[in-house]
Amino acid sequence: MNIIHAARRLALVALASLALSGCETLTNMATSVRDAFAPAPQSDAAVEAPPAPGTSVADSSAGPADESAEDPLAPGFLHFVLPDSPWGTEGWRFEALAAKSTAGFIPLQSDARLGYHLKLTLWPDQYQVRVSLRGDTRLSQWVTVEAGRHTVIHVDLGVVTDDVLVLHGEDALKRLAESLALSRDLGLAQTFSPFRLIFDGGLEGRWHGPRSDGQARGTGRLELFRAQSRVARLENAQALPGARSGFEGVPVFDDGRQVAGRWQGRSLAEGSVMRFPDGRVFQGGYTGTEPDTGKLTLTDGRTWTGKVSNGQPTGNGDLTLPDGTVVHDVPGIDESAFDGEYECTAPSGRAVNCAYFEGERQASLAQYKRRDKARQAATAREVAQARELAEVARQTQPASRTDPMSKQGLAAAVAAAQENQARHQDAPAVDGKLDRPQLSNAAPAASGCARVEGRFSTTTGLSKVSFDAGGRGHFWQKTYGGARAYTFDVDFRWTSTDSKMTFDYDEAVYRDAAGNEMQRTRMPGGTVACSYDGRELSIGGVSYFRL
Repeated sequence: MNIIHAARRLALVALASLALSGCETLTNMATSVRDAFAPAPQSDAAVEAPPAPGTSVADSSAGPADESAEDPLAPGFLHFVLPDSPWGTEGWRFEALAAKSTAGFIPLQSDARLGYHLKLTLWPDQYQVRVSLRGDTRLSQWVTVEAGRHTVIHVDLGVVTDDVLVLHGEDALKRLAESLALSRDLGLAQTFSPFRLIFDGGLEGRWHGPRSDGQARGTGRLELFRAQSRVARLENAQALPGARSGFEGVPVFDDGRQVAGRWQGRSLAEGSVMRFPDGRVFQGGYTGTEPDTGKLTLTDGRTWTGKVSNGQPTGNGDLTLPDGTVVHDVPGIDESAFDGEYECTAPSGRAVNCAYFEGERQASLAQYKRRDKARQAATAREVAQARELAEVARQTQPASRTDPMSKQGLAAAVAAAQENQARHQDAPAVDGKLDRPQLSNAAPAASGCARVEGRFSTTTGLSKVSFDAGGRGHFWQKTYGGARAYTFDVDFRWTSTDSKMTFDYDEAVYRDAAGNEMQRTRMPGGTVACSYDGRELSIGGVSYFRL
């Protein structure tokens, strides 16, 4: 194709040269041919034609007309035109690389064939453009796009040379009238990304409207995001003057919240009323889009006056009950947490005292005091019991937290039992001895700790342990604290070889003689030596016998 284009150009040049050697008439013909098919001879450098003076509007039948420039923030238009021509050359590329001062511009590259017309809608600014032919730059400069007006970058394909013109005003409109239909038309959503701003309450604003000098301007769409999720949008937001002044408009929330009020500056305006989809209503001050401090009417008829977080009461505030009573300085709206005497305001407006006992409203302060006295007595008993339990724990669980199945752990239990028996000689034991378990006389099972399964006990009966085939087990021990008996239970997981066992204990539980839980504690696990002959199981030096 390029060879054909070159041949056509050479033929026209030859025709012109032949005409120059003939009569005056032929000379005029050559001049006419040159004027008809090519611009005046000049270098390949770009030529920017000056805009026509004044304001001129092209005839509608001739092509697009410049729009009114009364709005200085209206978008303008940048055209790249490569006409169709019998001697045109392929390999052109159009590029819009940067905006001088307008944030969010999306750079563009576009390969062009003959008859190509690209239109970009842009915010008023200067734009760096480049036009190249097969890698050879023919134009590289900043061009101005004015509000409501068309700027045209036109490739003039000549017989000998190609020129790139930058046209404004009437000259631009005339060229557009002669151009073919649009090949590609990119709007603002394709030429600019949203202008991002930071608002109160961790909100990110995304402005889709006019902008200049690095700031949002005029009227446009504002979207509000939190953690990449859109919260609300303002379709006709007005950018307020000043770098941090913000916007004004009416937000529409994505989650169905409705607002009677306006977005003012960087947050919802003080006093705006917000209605939640579940029926809650808030009026007061906001941080960004979220209620902060004010009055929140709940769906059950109560009203909270105070701090609000994530649409719910937080901290201390005043709670108005359905009957009109106001309870002051309460810790939230969960009345089950109320306990004590509170200052209240009766429905009549009279200041009174209210009393709650463990979340239950009392008929009088005297009733509360009686119940509180009984509670204090019960608490004193619990404290005494806890102290006794702590002593038990001290006796049976030294600082090192001995493994209950170790020799030291068993020795402690035996010593406690013997001491208890010595103190109470009048309490007979079975056969004058400790309560002993009935041990199995069955033939020994397979030996080796890896084959342990079933229930085992020490000869004293103070410690018992069981193993199942699934790797779970349970340990039980009886111990004493003074004159009182306690039991100790703990579940465990175990693995073993023929000579070692590894234990991983769950939470251990102390209970009194009646089976009431008194304390929980964690036990250390570990690996100990063991042996098993099918009847006697030795774990860490302590012998257990199969039951």
